[in-house]
Amino acid sequence: TKKSLDEDQTTNDNSVRLDFHHIMTCIEVRVNCKYEGSVRLTSMTLTDTQGRLVASGSFNCVDGSITPDAYTDKIKITPGRSLNGSNWISNYIIMPEITDLKAEELTLSFVFNNIQAETSFTLPTVMKAGGVNTTIDRLARGYKYTYNLTLDNTLKFVPVGVGEWTKEEVKLPI
Repeated sequence: TKKSLDEDQTTNDNSVRLDFHHIMTCIEVRVNCKYEGSVRLTSMTLTDTQGRLVASGSFNCVDGSITPDAYTDKIKITPGRSLNGSNWISNYIIMPEITDLKAEELTLSFVFNNIQAETSFTLPTVMKAGGVNTTIDRLARGYKYTYNLTLDNTLKFVPVGVGEWTKEEVKLPI
């Protein structure tokens, strides 16, 4: 509610109740490794096939409206965080809400250890909320959508040198 003070009221201390609420939606992606290793989350990219993502803009604090600078189909964050076998590392994408969400429209892609081969996952439109399957038809303001990604193992394919194959003469009775 609006509160107006006249000139006499501004000379004394006044209290005004301020109520805050979220005007954005949040995607939290928690990542960990099942085993110890040297895995680093280089980047995470959210892609929308409908191009409704907003990377920057402004908002009106009086009416809560958001004015995007532009719409885009990708938002990329670069956490550059090391993962280990015991802790979840949380990464957040905070943005205006997306309405009219359909299956297969949003994907998350990950780059680990600065290797350009990406791992992508489609965000499901059915999630458990309070033990009940809930259909997600929007990423609503004031809500956080949490996803866990567990890396099961680290595979290394490393060149170690060149040598001549061992020669051995074997006589076969024919």
